[in-house]
Amino acid sequence: MRRYGKAHPDESTFSYGLIVCVLSAIVCAVWAFVEYQFLFPGAIAEAFEQMYTQLDQMGSIMPEGVTDMLLKMEDNYAQINCITTFFWCTLLGLLFSAILARGGARKSVFSDEEMKQNNDDEFNF
Repeated sequence: MRRYGKAHPDESTFSYGLIVCVLSAIVCAVWAFVEYQFLFPGAIAEAFEQMYTQLDQMGSIMPEGVTDMLLKMEDNYAQINCITTFFWCTLLGLLFSAILARGGARKSVFSDEEMKQNNDDEFNF
């Protein structure tokens, strides 16, 4: 963002950072989808199986609606993970872009000498 700000002093670095973070979030979300849908589809089933066995060992009984919800979530985990990854990465990128854009704010239109002259003129009665 700093290099972009130096190369384009009249434009906002925040908009550049926002574009970069949204495109990066898309890449991360697509990777998360590919990872759980195609590369490691059994990992989700194993994780949910471990959760079910731990709940059985603890003796907790889940209501029928919760069990149905967990089964639907297990079936659609790749899509759910893709969407949540996109939103979280976009939110974090938005936050970091705002912080970095604020820290690298452009200089004032007035030069230091003009500011001194204006200040001196104000206090000279």
